[in-house]
Amino acid sequence: MSFENTEELRILADEPRLQSLFLLLFRQEGYFTSMQLAEELGVTSRTIKSDVLSLK
Repeated sequence: MSFENTEELRILADEPRLQSLFLLLFRQEGYFTSMQLAEELGVTSRTIKSDVLSLK
C-alpha cells in the first residue's frame, strides 16, 4: 500500500460509522441498497449516500 492510500484511509480511523460502512461493503459479496445499509447502521439512507460519496 502506498503512502497516499494510507493517508486516504486515515478517515476511517476518525469516523467509526464510515469504518463500519466500509467493512460492510468490503465483506459483502452481493449488493446492498442504501436502505439496507441505513437499517444496519441505524442512520438514514441519505446519510449512507453522503458517506459513500466520502469514501469515494
